[in-house]
Amino acid sequence: MAMVIVSVIAALISLEFTDAGSSSSWELGGFTEKIPAIFQFGDSLSDTGNSLIAFPQAYKRLNTSPYGETFFHGPSGRECDGRLIVDFLASSYGLPLLEPYLRRFKGQDWRHGVSFAACGASALGRSFFHDHNISIGATFQLDIQLQWFREFKTVSAMRSSKRGRRTHPSADDFSQALYIVGEIGGNDYGDMMSTMDYSQMLQFVPMVVQTIRDFIQARMNFPNPFNLYNLGARKFLVTNIPRQGCNPSFLVSRRPSDRLDELGCIADFNALNAHHNSLLREAVDDLRVSLAGASIAHADFYSAIEPILRNPQSYGFTEPRTVCCGTPWLTQVVDCVDGGMINGILTKGQTCADPSVHIYWNGVHFTEHLYHIVANAFLTGQYVDLVANQKLDQ
Repeated sequence: MAMVIVSVIAALISLEFTDAGSSSSWELGGFTEKIPAIFQFGDSLSDTGNSLIAFPQAYKRLNTSPYGETFFHGPSGRECDGRLIVDFLASSYGLPLLEPYLRRFKGQDWRHGVSFAACGASALGRSFFHDHNISIGATFQLDIQLQWFREFKTVSAMRSSKRGRRTHPSADDFSQALYIVGEIGGNDYGDMMSTMDYSQMLQFVPMVVQTIRDFIQARMNFPNPFNLYNLGARKFLVTNIPRQGCNPSFLVSRRPSDRLDELGCIADFNALNAHHNSLLREAVDDLRVSLAGASIAHADFYSAIEPILRNPQSYGFTEPRTVCCGTPWLTQVVDCVDGGMINGILTKGQTCADPSVHIYWNGVHFTEHLYHIVANAFLTGQYVDLVANQKLDQ
């Protein structure tokens, strides 16, 4: 089997990020193919509005200022003050920002991709949490997101056969598109924390990672034959999970036994994330060998934020440990829109004057400035590597 390891700078884009109009190419081993569309799967770090549309009351903050103010000048359905990593990636390829799958109206232009990601999404299905007596919120796990993609591809095939203005990707677009898987898995561990300690959670890490792998291509004799590869995906960007032990919400609610590391983060939580990421990398390496005709890039979000956490001021973060939208109170971060109970009174958290000097937008999500730095790193080949399997499809 011929394998080609491509230089990381050529792996994605060898230019600094620009807002639009730059190359829309995925460069592999000396030849170039266009990226006509992006399909994003994941959780709140990449949800562009699905959760707000599906659960408007539960996620009303995503439809309320100051959410979205930095770039969109108003709420955009994102858990952020502005753009997410996927927004920067789409723009770098010269594509429009991805619409959420659930935002449907007559004449909607879906030609350049869709975000299937959802706030609170886990890799594991709902049955796992039910079986382990873990309460989870309303969301759409990876299996639901895959079902959405199957439905979307079916509808696209029907629409492509009709005359008139094309509104959906063509069959060639699907085969040449970029499929972004992740970040996903963080909610699995965040939800498990309600009933498990870290040693108990560690035993389920292989299960979480295997579920992500099966989402890309299932194992032999796997009961569900549907996965991205079998549905025609050939270009993948798999992103690991960042350091949850540094999230303000987890820090204020940490257990008495939690030890802090040199970065001031929960050591065992970050070690859990690192173990997940190590197994995920092994899964990616295995897929690179087994998926004929596929090219898989691996993006290391976990490592990308380490230098920022170590030396935040050099990146312009003068308030690295405080959230922009919210106020820490006892064991919670009170959101600046949703609010929370403080001394028996429903109170909204504070809103900062300048989100760009904060790493964290709210208790568990980053600011646009942080996402921009990480996206730039990925786009210039830092913390990203790509391997193309040039064996022909069977």
